[in-house]
Amino acid sequence: MFNENNFKQFIKTKIKWMGDRKASIQEDDLLNAMCIFTQSLPISLNKKSSSCNTLLGKIFQLTNKPTCIQYNHYFLYLFKYKWCSRKKHIEHINNFGKCKTRWNNLDDTCYNCRINKRQNSFEQRKEYNENYRKNNREYFANQQAKRRAAKLNATLTWLTKQDLIEIEDVYYQSQEYTRLLNEEYQVDHIVPLQGKNVCGLHVPWNLQILTTTENIKKSNRLIDNL
Repeated sequence: MFNENNFKQFIKTKIKWMGDRKASIQEDDLLNAMCIFTQSLPISLNKKSSSCNTLLGKIFQLTNKPTCIQYNHYFLYLFKYKWCSRKKHIEHINNFGKCKTRWNNLDDTCYNCRINKRQNSFEQRKEYNENYRKNNREYFANQQAKRRAAKLNATLTWLTKQDLIEIEDVYYQSQEYTRLLNEEYQVDHIVPLQGKNVCGLHVPWNLQILTTTENIKKSNRLIDNL
């Protein structure tokens, strides 16, 4: 947990110079300003100086600090913490992912914020899909009717009772996989019922069990065409 008082004490150890009478600055004002991460450091730290960075450069006399990074963010990183730009809060550097394009090789957003963003995006997509289905019931009803008709036309009339049982077993197995493996499984037709170049049959030897992701990726194509 970030402690502001400990951070101020850490900054004190980095101070090399506090100015003379003509260019004086109160140490408490400096430390308080260094704890403001929501905006740029105020130039009013030294009214006689034309640049806040010029003054801070004299105070801390750092040689390794990147010129594009503010002093307070640089010291925060040395303190093993980082400012999360998404939710505007401070987290330990171990809570950030790697990013090679950043000066400190750390992402700007912490793990928790990234997870929350992903979860919110998932909920938003889910809500959008539900509303889209409600508002376009005729379209989906027509698609389901076409699917059922194609399935009926693709079922051979001379299939034996054993063949029909095998078809039911495949669908039962897919549900068992879903229950036991905690992943959604679906029954797929190896040769699609409504393929672009060829239409398959609804028979036991044309069925296979795939994960939902794999089935969506395959769509109505043959495996050789993927």
